[in-house]
Parts: sequence; structure tokens; C-alpha cells
Amino acid sequence: MDQMDQSAPDPALALARTLLQRGLKPAGLDLLYQLVISQPAYGDAWALIGGLTGDRAALQHALAVDPKNCEAMNDLAGLVDAAAAGLLLQRAIDLNPQHVKARSNYGLLLQNRGHSHEALVHFTLCVILDPGMDQIWSNLATAAIGSGLSELGIQTASRALLINSELAAAHYNLGMSHLMSGALIPGFAGHEWRFKAGAVPVRPFAGRVWQGEHEPGITLLVHAEQGLGDSLLFSRFVVQARQRVGRIILLVQPELAKLFQQVKGADLILAYGTTLPAFDAHCPLMSLGHVLGTTIDTIPSPPTMVIDPAALTRFGARLKDQPGLKVGLVWQGNPAFPGDRTRSIPFATLAPLAKISGITWINLQKGASKAEADPAFNLIDWMDEIDDLTQTAALIKCLDLVIGVDTMLGHLTGTLGKPVWIMNRHNTCWRWFLNRSDSPWYSWLRLFRQSTPGVWNDVIENVAAALEHHLAPVSSANHDLSTPETKC
Repeated sequence: MDQMDQSAPDPALALARTLLQRGLKPAGLDLLYQLVISQPAYGDAWALIGGLTGDRAALQHALAVDPKNCEAMNDLAGLVDAAAAGLLLQRAIDLNPQHVKARSNYGLLLQNRGHSHEALVHFTLCVILDPGMDQIWSNLATAAIGSGLSELGIQTASRALLINSELAAAHYNLGMSHLMSGALIPGFAGHEWRFKAGAVPVRPFAGRVWQGEHEPGITLLVHAEQGLGDSLLFSRFVVQARQRVGRIILLVQPELAKLFQQVKGADLILAYGTTLPAFDAHCPLMSLGHVLGTTIDTIPSPPTMVIDPAALTRFGARLKDQPGLKVGLVWQGNPAFPGDRTRSIPFATLAPLAKISGITWINLQKGASKAEADPAFNLIDWMDEIDDLTQTAALIKCLDLVIGVDTMLGHLTGTLGKPVWIMNRHNTCWRWFLNRSDSPWYSWLRLFRQSTPGVWNDVIENVAAALEHHLAPVSSANHDLSTPETKC
């Protein structure tokens, strides 16, 4: 059968669309099925059926009878893997550069791949084509945040909220943009929308959520969320929360339970999976900054962590005989983390650091491939002996410096009061703020940022130069890496 001429409006298809717009999906679908039964080559009808039902076969049939059906390409892209989706969306955009849905979805695909700058272009074109789309304005804010453009993030998220004041993603993006710029009060307020925005799963705890009230008679459950580094970073707020309530139960990830046993302000520290005692209210750990009214000038100091004494003695004795500066090295994060591709560094890229004399390099990368490591580093690896983070803390405590990418180990090093240099991606995490090489979270931390997204050469060169500068035979007063708690 020849393909139907779809250049002229079809009253039956228009009626089906009207029924669907009015929420009468069964009636609309029934009419669409009648259309494709009578006209099997009706591409638009097949595309609409596939888009409504998620039927891949219907969408594929739509493209078989109408290879230029951009709606079918856009909807099919949501049902296939990322590589195939990219090809479909690119094809749709090539055929119809003004196809807003396909361009927006392609922008999301780029964003998820870590290409925020490219996504920014597509979302900008989308809002030019259709300035009334609240979600696309919010997506534009997401790309702005990923590109390190906090002011643009604020402007575009605010525009989305002018269209839809209840759009959770826009509130969240507005908060993240403020946080990147260092404005913690509005930033933490927007960050509270993370649950409604779907950025963080809601914990199913019964009872009311504590909002920072002074209630000396209650027991408060503070529960960790997100990553291990987040829990380390925000554990400092527990002591302030404890000043407002009678008792705190701190619930953390199992990996942190032993390490956190000395966190000041926590009366009881438990791991997820443990039966909880009674409590009167609960609060997410990462909401404490908000409910306590924290500003960038009132960030408290990190708490004390448990350090395995036997491991401290063992590693201290071994490192005592090693020459030069003892430097821990971390080059990759958890590959399951969506943004890991932008923060981890191929080991070969670190080669210039191996040429610096006067350094003993210590591996801190758990599960690191020995085949991957450059022999030029002569990297000492004791990680197979380490069973938990209290032992990792012991090894770190015996080092002079830790150099690593933005992972939990950077936060652990900072919390222990040890000098740490973070090799930071261009689309920096909000926790490090913008246009800073230091950190209000850890005064002994130093940031080395990419100047170009995805390019690590300048970061490695700057780290190498800083190491050479420190090792130069000049007055130690200008080059001391230590803090009051540096030595093992």
C-alpha cells in the first residue's frame, strides 16, 4: 500500500488528539487503532500510538512507513540505549531543527554524558523556539550549573519558576546555583527541594521532620543520605544540632559507622540496616546546614574521627623509613556515580608527577589495578591490608599530603586535618564553590581546577609545579604543608 499523503490535516487524527488533550485516553487510542487498521501506512497515527503506550514496535512501524517522522524518532529514543537514542535525536534535529522535544531530549542526553556546554546550546535554542516551557528553562539551568555558570543558572531557574512556581526541579536548580556561588542561605533552601525533584530518594521515616527548633526534650534521628563524602562533609553540623535537642541518633552508611563513633554531638551512632530505637523527629543530615541557618562564614570545623591505633602504628613504622615527601594518590572515583566520567583521571595522564624526585607515592585507591599503575611512580600499595575506613584514616594520618580527584577520600583527608590537594573537574561540584582555590570546609585543602572541560593537562602541570615549589630548597616557612595534626 502506498504511504498516505499526510500533508493535509486529517479530521480523524485531529479528533484523536483532541480526545487525548482532554484526558480521554481510551477513546483517543481507540480512534487511533481504528485509523491504523483502515490505513496501515498511517505514520503519524502509529507514532502517536507508540508515544502514548511506549510500544516500541508501533514507533518502529511508524518509521518504516514514514522514515522522516520526527515524533516517532523522539519517542523511540526514550526506549533504546544511549547510543541509539543519540542517533535518532540527531536525525530528528537534522530533519527539523525546530523540533523542540527532540532538541531538548538531545540536550538531556548530552548533559547526562557530562557535556554540559553542548547541552547549553540546545536548551538555549529550545527556549528561543518555545519560551513558555518551564521544564526546558529548568533544564537550561541544569546545563548552566554543569558549565559552572551560576548566575545563568539563577536566571534560568527563576524564569522557570515564573512560569510554574511549583516546579520542584527549578527550585532545586535555583538552590544549586546559589550554592555554587557561595550563597548558602538561599542555596540550602533550594537544596531542600531535592526530594520532590527526585534528585535524592525520600527516606521512609515515620513522624515529623525537624526544622531546627529548640526542643531540649526530644530525641532526634539524623540520617545520612547521598554519598560517603557528603556524610563526612556534613557530620560537622551534628554538634550544633545537639545544642537544640535532648538526644541525637546518627544513622549513617555501614562503611562510616565505626569511623563516626567519636562524632561530637551524636549520642548513638548506628548503621543503616540496624533496628532503630524510638525517636521524636527526624532530619536528613544534609538538611542541617539549612535548618541551622549556616552561612559561608559560619561553617563549623570538622569533627573527630576514629583512627585504628594498630594500623596507625603499623603504617607509621613503615613510612618512617621511606624517603622524601610521603604523598597519597587517588585518581578515580566510584564508576557507578553518574558524573564519574568527568572527575576520574586516566592513570597515564598523571605521568608528569612521576618525574618529580623527592616523593614517595602511596596508593590510596581501593581496588586499583596494578597493571594500570605506571611503574615510574614506584607506587607503594598497602590497600589490600585495609578492611575499613578507620584503617584508611590511619594510613592517611601518617602521610604528608594527599593528592586526588574529588572523591570521599578527599573529604576524609580534610576531616582528619591533613593537607589535601583536589584535582578538580571544570564543572565543579557545588561544595567547592566557584573561583576559589581554597575551601571554607577545610582550611588545609587546595583546589586545582580544569580550565577546559575534560582536559587534565593544565591541572597536572599546576600540581607538578606546586610540588616542585614545595620541594625546592628554600625557607620551609613558605612551603610547610603541615597542620597541627599532620604528623603520625
